[in-house]
Amino acid sequence: MRSLNQGDIHCWWTTLDEPLSDHLRRQCLAVLSGQEMQRYRAYYFDHHREAYLQSHGFLRWVLAQYLPCSPELLEFDVGANGKPSLKPVGKENIIPLQFNLSHSKKGVLVGVSGGDCMLGVDTESHEAARDVMAIAQRQFAEVEFNYLQALPQSRLIQGFYSFWTLKEAYVKAQGKGLLMPLDRFFFDLQQKPLRFVCMDAEHKADHAFFWQLQFDPDESSAIAALCKTQEKPKSIKLFRAKVFGQVETLVLDQCLLYAS
Repeated sequence: MRSLNQGDIHCWWTTLDEPLSDHLRRQCLAVLSGQEMQRYRAYYFDHHREAYLQSHGFLRWVLAQYLPCSPELLEFDVGANGKPSLKPVGKENIIPLQFNLSHSKKGVLVGVSGGDCMLGVDTESHEAARDVMAIAQRQFAEVEFNYLQALPQSRLIQGFYSFWTLKEAYVKAQGKGLLMPLDRFFFDLQQKPLRFVCMDAEHKADHAFFWQLQFDPDESSAIAALCKTQEKPKSIKLFRAKVFGQVETLVLDQCLLYAS
């Protein structure tokens, strides 16, 4: 069983660019709950079903590594705005686990933290065909839109997805879903460390920490950790793995683009 101390954050990445073998598909199907199986079967397109199966199989496999429990026995609660949480598992689960899941067209990202630090993660595949400036004008804060306007075309897509994933990770950490307007808080990528400003007292977190990561050249990923004290999470570790397969520990500095 893997150890996760109070204040630690572990981030797991796996790719979706290879279809599951029949053996791995059976393994993933075997760990899903009845409700998850219903959702899996409800998808019309094969690639959506495949992504759901891999991402939720991967999530259960990752979480079970920290708990005295096999993946299929894990149970979840869902908050008022749809954010899932783990139900307690046995007496050994002394430090509560916080987690969050995101998947894109290319990969799956799972964040796990120990203690009461609320976690949000987001990963997005770069889509050059999107009109990112129109989206930014509608949904981003003015300072972020102005930053993107000043970027050369070669850096525009990367810049847009840096903002998008950081914002999504923060919203997911808060667990408030679409109730949070994205233009009421902003990130300043020109500042080191990364600067975060929330202009809405209702949605402000007193102690928020962020990491912008890149596991793939055409992918942007972000982690948001909302803590009860101003002490920054003690340790962050990154892992690349195959579903139910080998695990590789990554060097944080080689994946890190921005941090607060």
